[in-house]
Amino acid sequence: MIALIQRKSIIAMIGTDGLRHTTLWNGNDFVDTDLKVSPNYLNEYQYIIRDLYFWDLID
Repeated sequence: MIALIQRKSIIAMIGTDGLRHTTLWNGNDFVDTDLKVSPNYLNEYQYIIRDLYFWDLID
């Protein structure tokens, strides 16, 4: 669903197991996932993200 958002933004995630993660969205993918420095927490087999916050970056 997030892949439908074609705007650059900041995303913060809170997981079910205490996970806290903030990253940038480049309009197609998470920047840290694209650079292969962090896993894509939304592609896990179990739902581990409880809350997701999204802020648009204005060009």
